[in-house]
Amino acid sequence: MELRSIWHWAKSRSANRFVYDDLDLIGPGADKLTIDGDNQNRQFVFQANEDIGLTFLIQGLRLTGGKSPSSGGAIYALRNRLVVRDCHFEGNQSPQAAGAIFANNMTAHVLHSSFVDNEAAGNGGAIGGFNASLELVGITASGDQSGQHGGAVHSRITDGNVVRLTTIEGSTFVGNFAPIGADFVIRPNAGLDGNAETDGFPQSMP
Repeated sequence: MELRSIWHWAKSRSANRFVYDDLDLIGPGADKLTIDGDNQNRQFVFQANEDIGLTFLIQGLRLTGGKSPSSGGAIYALRNRLVVRDCHFEGNQSPQAAGAIFANNMTAHVLHSSFVDNEAAGNGGAIGGFNASLELVGITASGDQSGQHGGAVHSRITDGNVVRLTTIEGSTFVGNFAPIGADFVIRPNAGLDGNAETDGFPQSMP
């Protein structure tokens, strides 16, 4: 998508932006272009009825002030593949799970991005996954908070028929808060095997 179209999206605050097909949304840099939810809406919904190999890419943007009616204060993504690279998320909030990004039944890669002061009433102050594979590389999370599990990151696996992997590598967590797991919680349902690769971090799997 060209910069002029991204700028139009950035200025449009009246509704969620729904995407149902492949998308490369590449901005000029998180310090140069902000998409502000104005504490009224989340910024993006990436959704497809079937898992058909779509990729939703968002890069080089700053997403602030997202306020969703459900999970994912800035981004809600369902099925297929989400890639978030070189983005900054600040001051987004959800009344359920994931103050910034919620990945539902999919694979999500969050690369070299930062999360500051995002908040969820439920699990995952910044990032939440439900039956999702999460790859978090080079992220920074500070001041994020949740009302339940995982002040910064929460991943929940309930489907024993899929293999999901959570990887956290080269990342920094500072000053996040939750009643259980200030930084992150990886939580398979009882009876399911949990596998978390965290590059030296302690694993939290209650």
